[in-house]
Amino acid sequence: MAIEFKATSAPKPTKGLYMALDELDIETACIIAQTKESYHLNNRIKVSSLEDFLNQES
Repeated sequence: MAIEFKATSAPKPTKGLYMALDELDIETACIIAQTKESYHLNNRIKVSSLEDFLNQES
């Protein structure tokens, strides 16, 4: 899993994130942002608050 941090409440994945996922053969990513609820952007990328990310079950 790749992790990217954003200082916004409406994060968007960067081209670099997609490139890293493909080049390093990483299946999923999580963008940690200032959000109240976690949600999926697509089948590979999830947006989550830091609290939700730290409390998630593996």
